[in-house]
Amino acid sequence: MAPIRTRFAPSPTGFLHLGNIRTALFAWLAARSTGGSFVLRIEDTDQGRYVPESEAAILETLNWLELTWDEGPEVGGPHGPYIQSLRLDLYTESARRLVDSAAAYWCTCAPERLTEMRVEQQRLHQPPRYDRRCLARQDEVAAERAAGMPAVLRLHMPEGATEWDDAVHGTIRYENADIDDQVLLKSDGFPTYHLAVVVDDHAMEITHVIRSDEWIPSTPSTSPSTRRSAGSHLSSATCPRCWTRPGRSSPSGAARAPSSSTPKMDTCPVRWSTPWRCWGGRAERSRRSSAGRSSSPPSRWTGSSPHPRSSTARRLDSLNGLHIRRMETEDLVAALEFHLPGTSIDARRQLVPLLRERMVTLHDAGPSPPL
Repeated sequence: MAPIRTRFAPSPTGFLHLGNIRTALFAWLAARSTGGSFVLRIEDTDQGRYVPESEAAILETLNWLELTWDEGPEVGGPHGPYIQSLRLDLYTESARRLVDSAAAYWCTCAPERLTEMRVEQQRLHQPPRYDRRCLARQDEVAAERAAGMPAVLRLHMPEGATEWDDAVHGTIRYENADIDDQVLLKSDGFPTYHLAVVVDDHAMEITHVIRSDEWIPSTPSTSPSTRRSAGSHLSSATCPRCWTRPGRSSPSGAARAPSSSTPKMDTCPVRWSTPWRCWGGRAERSRRSSAGRSSSPPSRWTGSSPHPRSSTARRLDSLNGLHIRRMETEDLVAALEFHLPGTSIDARRQLVPLLRERMVTLHDAGPSPPL
């Protein structure tokens, strides 16, 4: 198989959870299995939800998991910058091309009018979508924009249907008449996901997009602009969602990866990466017990299951304990230095046989808290 280029593109609106890690792991494995490239891109165009400290936490967590990237923040690369807020000129130019080709149009409808429109649609039991009022009045809209009126750029969804082949779900089809004219460029000049992801995937020469299946409904809103502005189509593999029980299949129900140094010192990276390497597809149970010894990548996606995956904190702890018991003695001796302060290497070597079998986390090797 020819080398492929995959990407992991988190938004710095919070800390990574297990669903994010699973997506990053699969993209990383797919790139490594073909001798390709794994690209890290920070999608920070949603300035209203931006959390400054989360950007550094994302990089720290990926480094801790040893999911190293070939291009991206801190390492650079030929397709930078790899932070979307530093790429606004590219999105503006792409927006201009979309307008010139009639693939997008400007809209000056005030938020109040849009709210009234949606209320009326709800009253009539109609699907919520923009009514294209501004599409037929582009000359007036141009004059309003020239006068300083705020405007957004909307995708002009074409007639027909959008259909694509997904490596996990097979053929997926949406009727374009059911898809809203999504906003591509906001009034503050920042792009939305629907525009930025297309521009960046094309500019960064991404060949395969691996992501959670919650993004399937948004694909029709990006496919038309992909064809018109980039002239290319990406291969996709949308993986089932995962969450911790009890909980729903959403980021709010997913376990969050450790975001500070202390939890990371307590657990092993394999505790977070092993479950999603095994639970992403129809893997044999024997692989679950041996996972962690190998990072062999999946050779194909046809064996992947489209059904959601779930886990529990106890299950993750069990995997962490299993990994500790299989660690090489010298690796465990080094890992316990933080939890057994003041002990020598020789002392920890003598303690490891006594501690190994009862440890679930590395913290268990330390002194018990007072009652």
